[in-house]
Amino acid sequence: MEEARKIYDRLIASDEGNVDRAAHDYFARATLLSLQFPWWKRLPDYEKAYRYRPNNPIYADGYARAAYHERHYAEAERGWTAALQQYVVSLPATSEPTGQLSP
Repeated sequence: MEEARKIYDRLIASDEGNVDRAAHDYFARATLLSLQFPWWKRLPDYEKAYRYRPNNPIYADGYARAAYHERHYAEAERGWTAALQQYVVSLPATSEPTGQLSP
């Protein structure tokens, strides 16, 4: 586990100039940390991934979950609101509402 973290540390250092890759690296390292460490240790990585790519609902949700576990409820609400907004934006537009859910 420690070796995997060191790999992500190196990736983050080398990808800091590429926001997409850096956001992915921070999110992946936070996910790795979730297997071993308490929430407060992974919150900074989830937060950085979300800050780099606030329009990514997966990063927003990860940040919100970590913030919630640390009782940072306003931050959690902000993350979940952003995630839900992005999911709504990504839904296909229809010309006529049918009132039925798609299969």
